[in-house]
Amino acid sequence: MSVVCSICGEAHVKCAAVVDPNTKKFLEFSDGAFLDGMCENCGFVVLTDPEEVQTDIGKRYREYLASEKSEPRFTYCQIVHTDNYDGCEGQYIRLDGGPVDENDDRLIASCNGIEELKAMAVPSGDRDFTLVECQGLYAQRA
Repeated sequence: MSVVCSICGEAHVKCAAVVDPNTKKFLEFSDGAFLDGMCENCGFVVLTDPEEVQTDIGKRYREYLASEKSEPRFTYCQIVHTDNYDGCEGQYIRLDGGPVDENDDRLIASCNGIEELKAMAVPSGDRDFTLVECQGLYAQRA
């Protein structure tokens, strides 16, 4: 997979780069160049690489199991709302399939395990958010 728009999932995106204005020669990508950019469909958005996010989730999961010897119940993630874009937002996601209290503004979703969590890294019209970064796995919420 490639870097895509976190809202529509399309790869028709552009990001900033450092260019010598006199020679028009590409020099490098600026710091954070792949974090946001322009999508042909959605405008200025957060960019994401779903495969990279999924790989990171898998690594964090293996590290958690090695140290805790039990399944994590929550994850804290950066998400992008696809129905009302306003940048990234930190949210918890349940990993044990438990209920989500609609009055809890810090718990956005519930899934049944790590594979369903990984699927949330791929932009989809079936959800109103895309997971763009996993910041940690936990036995309980903070």
